[in-house]
Amino acid sequence: MPLPGHASKGAVRFLARYVRRRFFSHFVVVASMLAGVLCNVGSQYAVKHLVDVLGTHQPPQPVLWGAVAILLGLVAGDSILWRIAGWASTHAWPAAHLVPHDDHHVPLAARDGHRDVLAVTVQQHVRRARAQAQVA
Repeated sequence: MPLPGHASKGAVRFLARYVRRRFFSHFVVVASMLAGVLCNVGSQYAVKHLVDVLGTHQPPQPVLWGAVAILLGLVAGDSILWRIAGWASTHAWPAAHLVPHDDHHVPLAARDGHRDVLAVTVQQHVRRARAQAQVA
């Protein structure tokens, strides 16, 4: 099967072209992932800060609840940012799940008769993609 013109110039140029075509989606994915990692690391420091606040004899209520709010905000931010990254990645790579695969890519459980929901779903996507490829 011959390669398209833009793919024959090298893998890096091919991927760079793809990223440029969907720059905003890729930017959102990378930015959300980095911000999620920062929230995750920050939550570790927030736990340390909360423990330090609780270690004082009688912490003032605003300081105590402020430490709790910081921790909860970072944990919630981490979760929300990773969900945003996952949502944006479905738009950055729209047809990745429709690439036709050979039988050796189907999980062994699906070939041995012990079908689970994931294996059946993968097989349905493969059949649909092959049928669309034959029509085109």
